[in-house]
Amino acid sequence: MLWVYYAEILKYKRTSALFLAIGIPFAINLLFLLVFALSKELRESPADQLWTNYLSGLHSSWLQLFLPIGLGILAALALGLEHQDNQWKQLLTLGVARVPIFLAKWLAVLSLIFLGAIALALSSLLIGGIVTGFQKIPWLDIFKAPLLSFLGSLGIVSIQVWLATRFKAFGVSIGVALFGAILGGIAIQSATYWKFVPWAYPAGAFGLANPNNTLAIGLSLAVTLVVVVLAARDFQTRDML
Repeated sequence: MLWVYYAEILKYKRTSALFLAIGIPFAINLLFLLVFALSKELRESPADQLWTNYLSGLHSSWLQLFLPIGLGILAALALGLEHQDNQWKQLLTLGVARVPIFLAKWLAVLSLIFLGAIALALSSLLIGGIVTGFQKIPWLDIFKAPLLSFLGSLGIVSIQVWLATRFKAFGVSIGVALFGAILGGIAIQSATYWKFVPWAYPAGAFGLANPNNTLAIGLSLAVTLVVVVLAARDFQTRDML
């Protein structure tokens, strides 16, 4: 399966998925740099509050808006190549079992999301440092939110990869991502209902719904396991030739 995974990673050079995985986190940070530049109140915050103000706004937007929608876009772009000119047929006639092919694609998209999480942390350090003068850098907070959001997003990634392999239309993945982001943003306000909405898990993993973020991470892992098993089964038995 490793060579199939490696082949998937190489394919991303032919799409904008890799660029977006890195570019979106940097763009969000540049947006918040502009917000600080235009807000006198934020610029004049006490020195010990600058990092808090910057990271709280950044992470809230990332967790509840950009990440849920971005997952759908990245999954659709990463798997969109296979839907062009019926490349599924060519891929599935190479003699490789279907389940390893699906798992390789799932792992490849996960790799993109993890790369995006690292890009968010590094761009937060760089651009947030410009805002704060690199004073009293909260290293733990900078890296904690992206990594926790990655763990909380595993279930969403699995759902979006399944959708992207099943439906050729780009709009299906984006539509589900938009609906999920809205539903997750609503559900995270409830101490009870967020548990039933996977799109709320990234924010839950960061502790926005419950200080015990291990529950959100555990739910995300459970959804991931169930969805991957069902999706791999569907991919194995579906008529795609």
